[in-house]
Amino acid sequence: LPELEAIETKESDAVVSFDTTLEFENGIVLELCDIKVNESECAFLVRTDSEDYIFVGGDGIQAQLARTAQPDVPTFVMYANMADGSMVYGAAGMDYELGEDVDRWTLQWATPMDPKSIVSLTFSDGTTEIEVPLTN
Repeated sequence: LPELEAIETKESDAVVSFDTTLEFENGIVLELCDIKVNESECAFLVRTDSEDYIFVGGDGIQAQLARTAQPDVPTFVMYANMADGSMVYGAAGMDYELGEDVDRWTLQWATPMDPKSIVSLTFSDGTTEIEVPLTN
C-alpha cells in the first residue's frame, strides 16, 4: 500500500466473555476498550480479573503450542476479518499500564493493509470465537 498522509483508524469497544474450559474449569471475562486499528497494527486495552492469560500472534498454531505447554493459562488469538473474506494475523505484544490496572496489547500486521477493508476483529480462546465489528 502507498503510505497515507494521515493514518486512518477504525475503533470499537466491547466486552468479550469466554468460557475457557481447557482441561479445567475456569471462566474469564475480558473487557476490551480503546480498540484501534490502523494500517500497521491493532491495539487495545484489556481489563480482567484474571492475571494469567495471554494473546499469541499468528494463525493459531502458536496458540495451540502455548496451550499445550501451559494448559492452565488461557491463551487467546485475535485476527482481522477483511471485506474480501480473508483473515489477517499479527505478532502479539503486551505492556502493563501502570496505575490503570489494564494491559495494553498490540498485534502488528505482517504487512501494511488498508484499515477501510477491515470489517471486524475475531477474538478466540481456541473453542469460542467472538466477532467484534469495527466502525470508522
